[in-house]
Amino acid sequence: MSVDFGTRGTCRKSARRGKRRIAPRASKLAASAIFIEAPNDGHHSTLPLLKTTAPSPSKQSGRLRRFFSNLGPGLVAGAADDDPSGIATYSVAGAQLGTSMLWTAFMTWPLMGVVQFMCARIGMVTGEGLAGALRRKFPKPLLVLASLALLIANTINIGADLAGMADAAQLLTGWNSHLFVALFGVGIAYATVRFRYQQIARILKWLA
Repeated sequence: MSVDFGTRGTCRKSARRGKRRIAPRASKLAASAIFIEAPNDGHHSTLPLLKTTAPSPSKQSGRLRRFFSNLGPGLVAGAADDDPSGIATYSVAGAQLGTSMLWTAFMTWPLMGVVQFMCARIGMVTGEGLAGALRRKFPKPLLVLASLALLIANTINIGADLAGMADAAQLLTGWNSHLFVALFGVGIAYATVRFRYQQIARILKWLA
């Protein structure tokens, strides 16, 4: 079997390149190898063994840093479902009914998961929000009516959230809850207008 690489100089250059590629790998293996003496028919022979090293603390901290850096809007959206008004509702229901209604979680949790998954799939397929996807399928008057209903529901929900946070602050400080309603409302509105999305998401990620 004959291999024609052109001239002898080309063959020598390719051989030297191969040695250069193999040499660093061999030196790394030699540096990470240890030698022990093992008995062999009454004589001692030297056997090379590769030394296994545990991951350094710097690599472990790097993995943890990457893990926490990847946490973002998904974590915030999942934690936002337990908003202040929801926590206040859970507290009142627990105080009045105890644990007698926990069986409903086995029915409501799958339904909630299906709705969340369905909305995520709609966004992935269409590349738009829920309003944009509905605009493709339904007439404009129906979309305007649904948007108005959503605006009213969100306004009531925000008011309940502010009231829940204010009541919790009153329990901690003893001050009037109406003062905290105005304080929280102005602070959240200012942060929404003045701060960037990345700043707000970074803060909410750790508060979640």
